Amino acid sequence: GSHYSSYLYDAVFIYALLVKKCLTSQLDFRNGSLMLEIARNITFISDAIMSPVQFDSNADRMPVYTIWDYTSPTGIGRLVAIEELSYSEKYIKMVAPFKWFTKDGKAPADVPECGFDGSLCIYDNS
Repeated sequence: GSHYSSYLYDAVFIYALLVKKCLTSQLDFRNGSLMLEIARNITFISDAIMSPVQFDSNADRMPVYTIWDYTSPTGIGRLVAIEELSYSEKYIKMVAPFKWFTKDGKAPADVPECGFDGSLCIYDNS
């Protein structure tokens, strides 16, 4: 299936979860403002991506980034890491080993040696 299918699954799941919360509390699930209020700061475990799905105080979904490796001879990608952001922490969960294609085989630095604009290096212009 499409890699978007997990997002559709989670969207339908959160909607069903919110409807259930409304019905068990005898609230009107057709009230969009109420549904938005209930969605604030909610967390559930997604069966589609096998990790927590969190919504912040604005009911915005906290992002989850994935890293895919497409270096196999077949050209078929494989999931190698998931970065999850939460209210209190940020971490990367390694799912499978992979190789960085840098000179030393290690992850690239967060900031280039001379900075993004070259200001961290001294150049001799003589």
